[in-house]
Amino acid sequence: MSLSEPMEKLLSTFYDFTARSDQHTHINIKEKQDNAKLRNVTLVAKDFQNWFSFTPETGEGVMSPLLAKGKEHKHHCSCDCVIFVNFSDRLGVIYIDLKSKSPNGAASQFKSTRQFIKYVLELLNEFHGIRFPAMTEGYLVLYGGSHSINKAPTVPKWPKGGISTPDSPITISIPDNFALSLKTILGYISQEFYQHPAT
Repeated sequence: MSLSEPMEKLLSTFYDFTARSDQHTHINIKEKQDNAKLRNVTLVAKDFQNWFSFTPETGEGVMSPLLAKGKEHKHHCSCDCVIFVNFSDRLGVIYIDLKSKSPNGAASQFKSTRQFIKYVLELLNEFHGIRFPAMTEGYLVLYGGSHSINKAPTVPKWPKGGISTPDSPITISIPDNFALSLKTILGYISQEFYQHPAT
């Protein structure tokens, strides 16, 4: 099934995408750092329709050349993957970052990417008159990479209150080259994703 018109228009605002539901059944997330232990994760997304993913990292280390650079500025950070899923009454946005060893240190990546997504959604409304009725966000850190490839992922660690935020994401330790289902990820992040089926 093709992407819905709002999702197709949203996708068209990005310079590129990594996967879309009418062309792919899997989402590959890659860490580009050579010394990373967790370098590749696959999300199996064949159970869902009307979704797409993209990688915010451009390789140039900046979100926008119009913004100041420097260590004191965190607005150029970006996470490794963003997934958009269109539900019956809302847009689901999942931010994912890969970390080796420790799951800490992703807050700036999540916050900067979230602001960029907000900007894109406002562009969609301003220039195309498209606004999603509601939005649910989720934040997930996949970390580790040093386990045996046959070892199952650890039990996810939820933040207090059960709602993920940039400062308190869901964390899961997994082996490198591991596959998880998108349905499982959505269930980990927020029960709201299950309460509103994808359309």
